[in-house]
Amino acid sequence: MNTKNAVIIYGNTCAGKSTLGKKIEKEMKIKYISFGDLKRLEIINKSSIGIILDSQIKNGKPINPLVGARLIEKYLGLLNIISGYPISIEELRIFRARCRCIIQGIIHLGINEIKIRQRFFNRGICQNCGYIGQLQKHCRIDDVLLVKRFDCNEDELNFRLQFYKNRILPFIQGASLSAYPMINIDTSDLSEEEIFQKAKEFLESLKIKQ
Repeated sequence: MNTKNAVIIYGNTCAGKSTLGKKIEKEMKIKYISFGDLKRLEIINKSSIGIILDSQIKNGKPINPLVGARLIEKYLGLLNIISGYPISIEELRIFRARCRCIIQGIIHLGINEIKIRQRFFNRGICQNCGYIGQLQKHCRIDDVLLVKRFDCNEDELNFRLQFYKNRILPFIQGASLSAYPMINIDTSDLSEEEIFQKAKEFLESLKIKQ
């Protein structure tokens, strides 16, 4: 069985995780996997996993770690950039055991709250496939204009900020990820290209190959 490897991107909402992941995929030919995008895709397609995810989300329950691993496992290549997963000790344990994927490093994107608010309320979504981007720009998949996301409101933003502060950040800073090489990049005042170049240097330093 071929060994699978991954570098994980973490960051607050609107820090640029998807933008960076897609650019790495395009420029460095490393498969990018967004856990959030996969959840939306499976739910839209009403797959067996999507039905379970939809039920858990609607009931306000955390996603079952085994369900999350089953989802991510479907899309893993030999070398991957993953955003938004794993975000707990149990998810990390199951990810390594079930998916047999070795984490090679961590990219953590920081951003100030002023920039978060500017970006958050300018987010759009493709009504066909769920692609996320800037409002009124075109979907890269279906080439239709993105429309305003239904969840771009103050309550949703506050929920995401608290979720990052109370759950994701402590996990990133905890002992579970302390052994992995990590780079912290503040994206608040950097261009997409500047962020990519910093991430590229880090990835090249890890010396991982397909």
